[in-house]
Amino acid sequence: MWLEHIEIENIRSLNNFNIDFSPKLNIILGENGSGKTSILESIHLLSLGKSFRPGKETNLINSFSDYFRVVGIISDNEKKVSIQTSRNALEKRIKLNNKVLKSRASLIGIFPTVVFSPDTLDIISGGKAPRLAFFNRIFCTVDPDYMDTLIQLEKILIQKKQLLKNNQINQIDYWNQLFAEKSQKIWKKRHKLWTEFSEEFEGTWNLVFPEKKASIGYSYFKEISINKITEKLNKIKEQEALYGKVLFGPQKDEFIFYYNNILLKEFGSQGEKKFFHYILKLVEGGFIKKKLGKTPVLLLDDLFAKIDSVRIEKMLNSMFDKFQMFITSTDIHKDGIKSWISTDTKLINI
Repeated sequence: MWLEHIEIENIRSLNNFNIDFSPKLNIILGENGSGKTSILESIHLLSLGKSFRPGKETNLINSFSDYFRVVGIISDNEKKVSIQTSRNALEKRIKLNNKVLKSRASLIGIFPTVVFSPDTLDIISGGKAPRLAFFNRIFCTVDPDYMDTLIQLEKILIQKKQLLKNNQINQIDYWNQLFAEKSQKIWKKRHKLWTEFSEEFEGTWNLVFPEKKASIGYSYFKEISINKITEKLNKIKEQEALYGKVLFGPQKDEFIFYYNNILLKEFGSQGEKKFFHYILKLVEGGFIKKKLGKTPVLLLDDLFAKIDSVRIEKMLNSMFDKFQMFITSTDIHKDGIKSWISTDTKLINI
């Protein structure tokens, strides 16, 4: 699966941008602020219906316009798919082959992408929430039932939080029972998918960088029968009522990254964190391909900053010819980028 063509209207500094892409390597060159990352954001809009960068979606709209629009033609060598996403101040629309989708969730899995960007580095250096969101997004992409259950669980959480906030404790038992049922299903699926992902990570890491060790830990409530979950909820019911907060559930799970048997977040260098981040993204791409049978597109923003040449060589060797790739850079000569250019490479100057 690869992106053949894109049309971008009014995304940040890109007013009217149309281009065909290479099915292999696309290198986007330009000064900082020229719009390189905006191209990657636009591609991501076609994949998940939103940007990978923080901030309100309306911030994407060019200051000289009142809307944005992105259209992409995706090919899997057997058929072509058209995806369009647009937004103004009042509404957002996503179309698949000119048919309006009911929700952004309906787009997930159709055109998968994997993003490596400074804006996604909080997966490594941030709190536990970005890591949980990272794995939830992957698991939703490869398992629609997981996504549906997670959406249902989040709706139950909203109801429960509202009851606790308003001190309506007499209704908690009903919502706790629903919460226990959905939590059990999420924990069961999440543990299975994490185990598969972790095995993929270990195999990929040992192949790319066997000189060092790395692993992913997962902390969760291990007694995942509905009865055990209900017992736990009953035990903490008064405590939750006292604090007015939900204190237990899959939303509290934590994923932990280790590098050479130490906590990467606390003790890893910037280069080690970025390299771990890259391997994580490489595994994400392979995992999605394995589970969906679709090859995701790799969006690599500022890949070469703060990584030494040895690791860069290992990175590019591990993904070259496996994915359609988009790499942004300010300089074609930087860290040997030029040596990877071939007749299949598309150079895009912004």
